[in-house]
Amino acid sequence: MSERGPIDYIQRTHDQYKALGYPAYQWVHNPDPAAFTPLRKPLSECTVGLVASGGIYR
Repeated sequence: MSERGPIDYIQRTHDQYKALGYPAYQWVHNPDPAAFTPLRKPLSECTVGLVASGGIYR
């Protein structure tokens, strides 16, 4: 049995979409730094929300 290296899924997906005629994905470019607002109270007293698209489960 031969050892296989990891699969480069990003390149594989890029090649597959290119073969289907889709344009190359344009990554977001934000030249300005993200806005920063310091907390007015300790983190332990804050309510924190998490927004994600990765399928988080409790």
